[in-house]
Amino acid sequence: RAGDAPGGWFQIHMLDRCNELIKEAEVVRGIPYRYVAASRSDNMWLEPHPSIDTSKAGCWIPWYRGENDWKGLVDHYAICDRPSSHAYLSGRLQNVVHQEARRFFLNWWEECGHLLHDPFGSFTWHANLFCTEQHLRYTLARRGVMVNRFEGGPFRTGVNCQPRPCYEIAELAMRAKAGGHQVFDVLERWHLSHRTAASASSLQTLREGSPLRDERSHSRPRAINLLEGMSYDHHPVMLHIPADVHTLSQAHIVELNGLRVPLEMQCGCGNGALKRQRSSCSPFYELSARLTACPLHEAHVKSGIPIAQPQLPPIDEYYDKHVAIYQAVLRARGKFTMATVGSRWGTWGARAIAALKALNPLPYELLLLESDASSCVDITSVMSLNGIAYTLKCKHATSEDLLAWLEHEDHADLVVMEVHRPGRFLNNFDLLNFASSKVYRFIFDTHDADGHSEVHNMFSEWIHIHELPYDMPSCRTGRHEDVDRNYILRRYLSKDIGQTKLAPFDFHQLLDRGCHSTSPWGKVSNWHGHIIVDNPYFVSRSSHFTMFDRSLVINDLHEEVATPAVA
Repeated sequence: RAGDAPGGWFQIHMLDRCNELIKEAEVVRGIPYRYVAASRSDNMWLEPHPSIDTSKAGCWIPWYRGENDWKGLVDHYAICDRPSSHAYLSGRLQNVVHQEARRFFLNWWEECGHLLHDPFGSFTWHANLFCTEQHLRYTLARRGVMVNRFEGGPFRTGVNCQPRPCYEIAELAMRAKAGGHQVFDVLERWHLSHRTAASASSLQTLREGSPLRDERSHSRPRAINLLEGMSYDHHPVMLHIPADVHTLSQAHIVELNGLRVPLEMQCGCGNGALKRQRSSCSPFYELSARLTACPLHEAHVKSGIPIAQPQLPPIDEYYDKHVAIYQAVLRARGKFTMATVGSRWGTWGARAIAALKALNPLPYELLLLESDASSCVDITSVMSLNGIAYTLKCKHATSEDLLAWLEHEDHADLVVMEVHRPGRFLNNFDLLNFASSKVYRFIFDTHDADGHSEVHNMFSEWIHIHELPYDMPSCRTGRHEDVDRNYILRRYLSKDIGQTKLAPFDFHQLLDRGCHSTSPWGKVSNWHGHIIVDNPYFVSRSSHFTMFDRSLVINDLHEEVATPAVA
């Protein structure tokens, strides 16, 4: 990126040099080229190059659903007629080295930065002067080049994807670079084109003699992304969660799989008479799942409706955790074993065991480590209400607590860690050895960029199922100001929390200010990062579950460990 000097300077210099080489070749051949394509060398195409309308002048630049333009124009690939290619290849360097062009460019950028407006369209201030996408858009507009867009562009492959993580694409046996929505859009198009071929295998079995539900049914529910105002296909795992109807209770909200949770634990903020301290409310209404489920429950109660049907969760920062936990439940064999560190009201443990009872009834062991005394009381309430057996250690958790538990278990299907620096918690040689030899899957919440990087590096040899980065470097208030991104999230996602009535949330502000990360289901505004990893000692690298799956994958454990002994 040009903002990451000196790489960006090198990029615009080499594009100009490329244009000079083309000119030299044209002199030798005596005929000018009609079109010039400029491409990154790491681009990968999964479909033929789209047809170009030669009646139109200008440059053709790919467009990706979910956006990769960063308020400018994506600069990974373009094909231009020869006159327009001069602007594309050499225009950005001219903006820097030619005095008059530089003066106009800097005047425009200063105006853009202060007024968030310019004669060529609306731009948002970027901390780095040369954001390559915005610089490209300015350059083409300044030189009067017509920009045409097409769908079906390439994505960037990756070997070393630092500083961002790579996405592992199992079905292609390759890695893709993160950044924007590019890889998700390309894979979505690729999967859609392969649906016809895949339909022949749609009747594979979930269990012997139990048919797989057809994920391609026209009646299937859609996953709603409230931030974008768009809908996506649910992950196949979610389509196997039964939509059962339950008796409505004013005191409890009913989640998927019939899990009952005291209302104040899920909807305690902004819910009429239910009162909690404002300081404890911040994580409540930033999640789309609560934003939709809690007011709907209140509407049912006020309307006197006697029954309720929990809905599949909308897209928010925890959708991937739902998927990963339910998939771990579905693939479990013999006995399901799980631990959570930083358990709150037993949230993910309770959801996992409720799903186990509904979808894959097996013996189970559940360990909950929680240091907050009031949360321990909540755990006792939820587990008693739902008849869930558990072991609770209500104390400041240490690595020795998890180690002692692992020593007495033959395996752990799932360990969920919601502590501030999980890498430091796991920085114990004996614990890491036991984890490598017993734990099938870890799910980490990360609460700062350093902690996220620490966990990513610690588990670099494991199979990375999904990462939602903590860092959102483009999340700003505007102009020159660098502020804590959580301030912006609270401002636009936690509006009037603690009051009896919630004001509308300002999703447009979050999008405009870049306060979001990219997931397989579009953009999400996330307070925390996530890292989900599987242990290659137990899980097949060649056929493991991914967030991109188009059919249910629950047979990814190696055959020799798929059925552990039950004591």
